[in-house]
Amino acid sequence: MDESIVLRNDLELRGALAAAPQFSHMSRGERFFVFPVETRRLSGAADRINVIARQSLLESAVLPDESGGIYVRGELRSFNNRRGEGARLVITAFARELRFDQGFKVGEIADVLGVSRFAVNRRLNRALAELRRGLEGKDEA
Repeated sequence: MDESIVLRNDLELRGALAAAPQFSHMSRGERFFVFPVETRRLSGAADRINVIARQSLLESAVLPDESGGIYVRGELRSFNNRRGEGARLVITAFARELRFDQGFKVGEIADVLGVSRFAVNRRLNRALAELRRGLEGKDEA
């Protein structure tokens, strides 16, 4: 094997926050949240990818009053879920860096998602309000 090749598991994801983060689990005394990010393919089909982030990372991310999008940088995680019929590959993104409102305007999101600006604003405001409540501990699982 060529030693000059460095194998890495890097992920960069840009899209729209599809729902507010929900409590996922605790590990070593740290709370983790999961939320979907929606992004469009060139064909127009939408993909939703679940992102897992530490509570401290969500709290440190700047939450604007009017967000235009989300940027996630981290690692790709996968496992075979053997519950139910047959094995199913589950893919998630583990966030190491998280930024809101990085380069997307509401109109651009509306065009990409094929919805109105009003619908984008409504979804973003609702998701951000739920995120704030969740981080304040009012919506614990």
